[in-house]
Amino acid sequence: MALALRSRLVRASAPTLGAIFVTAVLLRAAWAVGVAEPLEYNHPYQYLSHALWVAERPDPLHVVLNYDNWRVHYDRWTAAPLYYLFLLGALKVFGHGMFWIRVIQCLLGGLAAVSLARIGARISGSRGRWAGMLFAVHLPLIQLCSTTLTEALYVPLMLLAFDLL
Repeated sequence: MALALRSRLVRASAPTLGAIFVTAVLLRAAWAVGVAEPLEYNHPYQYLSHALWVAERPDPLHVVLNYDNWRVHYDRWTAAPLYYLFLLGALKVFGHGMFWIRVIQCLLGGLAAVSLARIGARISGSRGRWAGMLFAVHLPLIQLCSTTLTEALYVPLMLLAFDLL
């Protein structure tokens, strides 16, 4: 039984893409549920509060298309809108709260780990998949799933784009 499981998770002395995805998602979910750290610092609060503000408007699409104040950082400069729109979409679909945002970000972390493993495999053969496993178990990247920082969306998107090139 253990040998059969090992052969499914590790092939040719490198982890499979499925094992990398499962490891990344489970570690991120364990961190999000087990540690459940609160949002710290101003910018994670700004991302969430501005997305909540837009989600509560009667016509959020009108606000997004016609106003800029929903994506102004610290009342000084305009921030890139993609993460705000991601949060807004999650809040509109799943309701207010951090649970589903964290679930989606855990899945995005797993996708990023798999994308990096595929990139590594293209560069250095099957052993390059270890890059994805290292991404999956790297603590700062695990912690990213439980907060509202743009990197939780941009890193998976960037790695997916490089993977698909």
